Amino acid sequence: TPGWTGGISWREYSSIKENRLVTMHIFLDRSIIEVFMNGNVLTGRTFPRSDMVGVDIYSKGDKFDIKSFDLWKINSIWNKY
Repeated sequence: TPGWTGGISWREYSSIKENRLVTMHIFLDRSIIEVFMNGNVLTGRTFPRSDMVGVDIYSKGDKFDIKSFDLWKINSIWNKY
């Protein structure tokens, strides 16, 4: 369930079957976050302060292993105008 926590954070919970491989792509751009996970998509909007630049991914209950992680910087379209 998406919602505000402290006025600046956004949370979404999804259940995953045990021992299932998850493929996830996350895109962030100023106030938009899009999460693509195993063929599903979730889009949300948030308005963080300029000093808030992190993303947390965690498991509620069980632990998980990250097999690989890649990060790319995407150029902003706003710098062109």
